[in-house]
Amino acid sequence: MSYAQPDNVVYLSGKILDAETKKPVEAKLKYQLQPVSNVMGIRFFDNQDGQYQINLQQNREYVIEVTAEDYQPLYLTLETDASNRIPQNLLLRRIPQEGDYIQLSDTIWFDRGLSVLRPEARPVIEELKSIMERYPKMVVQLEGHTDRGGNQSLMKLSEERAETVKDYLVELGIRKRRIKTRAYGNAQLITRDDTIEGRQKNRRVEIKVLGI
Repeated sequence: MSYAQPDNVVYLSGKILDAETKKPVEAKLKYQLQPVSNVMGIRFFDNQDGQYQINLQQNREYVIEVTAEDYQPLYLTLETDASNRIPQNLLLRRIPQEGDYIQLSDTIWFDRGLSVLRPEARPVIEELKSIMERYPKMVVQLEGHTDRGGNQSLMKLSEERAETVKDYLVELGIRKRRIKTRAYGNAQLITRDDTIEGRQKNRRVEIKVLGI
């Protein structure tokens, strides 16, 4: 037996999962029609497989907030279209603990031999800034890395990369005392793959939580 779907309804559905383990997470999902209005809803999902589904209107914009115990809130803006279904898994990251490395939407990468921020690195650092604002006692250590080779001091280059990220965080309003730096040069390679893609993976800055 089949049932007719209501007109102008979009079914947003998928799974709410731990971003690292991909295990289901019990969560609260809040959605609100934009511009801000009284059209909103709150749903709780505790299915063993993490499944969720909410009904939205077609061709509208929503702000969605997903919260769960021990996890960072997830915010996203979604524009629906004329389709009846939108598949969307929601991945939640745990609240950082002392000694953890913070996993952002991307790694902060650098070009060969340079410590200049790439344009795509800025929104990633801005994501870190938002986390540090959410946890005002958090202190982080920015760890600079390089790939193998190069004519200049690799230790100095990795230090400059960490300092460049620190400078941008300070520019965004994070106090200097909450940001430490450490240079590793090429001592902690992710890979020894000598291809262009492989060497790129080593030219990075990672973020370690020293206190929260």
